[in-house]
Amino acid sequence: MESRLLNALAVIAGRQQDLVAMLEASQQATRLRRALGDRRNEAIGLGSLGAVWLELGDFGQARRDLEEALRLHEALGDRALVPIVMANLSQLALWQSEGADARDKALAALQIAESVQALDLQALALWCLGNAEFAARHFEEASAAFQRAHAITEPIGSALQHDALAGQARVSLVTGNAVYALALIEPLLAHLKGEGSLEGTLGERLIQLTCYQVLMACRDERAIGVLERMHARLEERAATITDPSLRESFLSNVPENREIIKAWLPVQSAATAV
Repeated sequence: MESRLLNALAVIAGRQQDLVAMLEASQQATRLRRALGDRRNEAIGLGSLGAVWLELGDFGQARRDLEEALRLHEALGDRALVPIVMANLSQLALWQSEGADARDKALAALQIAESVQALDLQALALWCLGNAEFAARHFEEASAAFQRAHAITEPIGSALQHDALAGQARVSLVTGNAVYALALIEPLLAHLKGEGSLEGTLGERLIQLTCYQVLMACRDERAIGVLERMHARLEERAATITDPSLRESFLSNVPENREIIKAWLPVQSAATAV
């Protein structure tokens, strides 16, 4: 009962964007599961911890927890749970500039997700694969991965469809087709304008950053509003991280967070100069 309560608290904290509260609740739940000898849920807890450490930009701790979660899942034969961990390891490798490893782990996650016929996990793996291919400048392969992810997620109304659309827009923008990139993000902009949420997406700030970059490339006046909102959201989330070193890693180590801050600096400087 206590373990389930702690897990529920972690989920609530995640929805409230409080990473530290989510981390603490997940740590307590995982310790309790380990003490009870519940190895399956311990592995799930370690995977969740790794994902939170990744979000916080503590890549060393993220790797330790994710690799231990993977080891436990494989030892227990929990094949269906492996793609989530592999996807997070792919994201970790990508953020640490280990592109080949990021691609390999995304492909491994996709292979397992397909074998267990889990559409949501296939979309997750395809998104990771698209990101890895994009980073390697394999734009045709990246576009194909994002398109496949969108084809899976749109019919079932999954929030991951927004990640897939943003991925396609990034490819279009970098390959010189800003007009098509704008057409791709218009549904995202309409969704957000209508008080739509990005809850449940894989990369909320990456989606917002993509929208901003496309709008800037098209000299669209909506760009500044998107920048203001995403920077405010980033600041709100950073404010929940009371540990100074963790807050710094969150803002400095996570690539899209760095890019948002970089984009905001000229606006801040202009406001200060007035």
